[in-house]
Amino acid sequence: AHPALEGLARDGVIFRKALSHVPLTLPSHVTILTGLLPFSHGVRNNGGFYAPPSLETLAEVLGSRGYETAAFVGAFVLDSRFGLDQGFSVYDDDMADGRPSAAQGEKDRRGDQVVNRALAWLRQGRTGGGRRPFFLWIHLYDPHDPKEAPAPYATAPRDRPTTFVF
Repeated sequence: AHPALEGLARDGVIFRKALSHVPLTLPSHVTILTGLLPFSHGVRNNGGFYAPPSLETLAEVLGSRGYETAAFVGAFVLDSRFGLDQGFSVYDDDMADGRPSAAQGEKDRRGDQVVNRALAWLRQGRTGGGRRPFFLWIHLYDPHDPKEAPAPYATAPRDRPTTFVF
């Protein structure tokens, strides 16, 4: 077992019933990062909407309080052109090496690619040399269909949980 994960389990909060206010990536993430519901922030769908600069994001709030802020996203639908990069000093949405997504005409990146880029940012001392607190947001697209788990998880029995080793 990993001490950090054990600490999170011991000291964290478990939500036994968590609901999304909207089952679409962009509006849902605008809600998560602003605390506003879709009827307030105006983002109601993927693609044709964007988070306007007038919204204040969690990254902006934390950045104004001295935090380094970075985001690493796994799907085109969260590309910076849709406004969620507000307040992030690093917003990694590069899908150049991505694969065609289930959403027509879009690309996504596997979770290991996203996480490896986030880990590289952490290991390189981050933007401010690693001396400041930081907010790191990692978005993974992998739970979407088609689910293509990498080895050894692809061959793991589906009737028991898989243990991830860090």
